[in-house]
Amino acid sequence: NLIERHLIFTCDIIAYCMLKNHFHLVIRTKENQEEKRISKAFSNFFNAYSKAINKAYTRTGSLFQECFKRILISDESYLINLILYVHLNPEHHSMVGDFRDYEYSS
Repeated sequence: NLIERHLIFTCDIIAYCMLKNHFHLVIRTKENQEEKRISKAFSNFFNAYSKAINKAYTRTGSLFQECFKRILISDESYLINLILYVHLNPEHHSMVGDFRDYEYSS
């Protein structure tokens, strides 16, 4: 819901995977989007996510240890490998036996 509320206007979601302690998003920014607007959308997303987790678990303070990473993908084979990496993550972390059974992934 938060992705739809905060990010869908500035980027297309190509792949995602939400795990217990981190998540992965592979996105493509929409054309004619200013860097400032994209950064603001992600800032709003991360703030809303942190507030929701803090409220759900009755906690306070910072949720993220590090800033998010972004990588410009200009090679199609790298994009394919990245999407595979994102989707195989639950299996790699022994959360499921088959990544296709993981509920919180595209």
